[in-house]
Amino acid sequence: WSGRTSPRMNITSWLSLVFFLSGVSALIYQVVWQRLLTLYYGVGAVSIVLIVSIYMAGLGLGSLLGGFLAERIKNKIRVYFFIEFLIGCFGLLSISFLRFWGQKTAGGDYWLSAVYMSVFLMFPTVLMGITLPLLTKIFNSFVRNFFDTVSFMYIINTLGAAAGALVSSYLLISFFGLDRAVYSAAGINFL
Repeated sequence: WSGRTSPRMNITSWLSLVFFLSGVSALIYQVVWQRLLTLYYGVGAVSIVLIVSIYMAGLGLGSLLGGFLAERIKNKIRVYFFIEFLIGCFGLLSISFLRFWGQKTAGGDYWLSAVYMSVFLMFPTVLMGITLPLLTKIFNSFVRNFFDTVSFMYIINTLGAAAGALVSSYLLISFFGLDRAVYSAAGINFL
């Protein structure tokens, strides 16, 4: 052993870090956006369930779309980074957009609130959902063991999500506020 890492090991390490950070940013967004959405649509159990359900539906739809794209596009890495870039752009615009949208639509019943929240959350969450199948396909091209790749990437992203939930709740929002927390998440996407 010469103490050097193989190029394959180096690439998979970078991809793992990228996907860990993707999970961090996704949960920062979820925590902040959930807090902001409750300002306009309520803090009750129904409002929280609607927000989380719409968030998860967007991730699920994005995962389906990501699986379709992962099988059909050639330059998967470029597409993956473009999607992260789009998520970051939406993140930067999300605070102003949500304030505008919330002021125009607050006070409706739960059905209307679900529609309004969907308009806000579907675009970024579908993009977030695309990332797992796309990066899994990229990672698998180096590892060549699909089942290990899927489970490893899911674990890495979940650990990133857990870190994002902790960092957003206990550090970013507490010390820097909601706006800067979102800007931090966007910075991670751009990174």
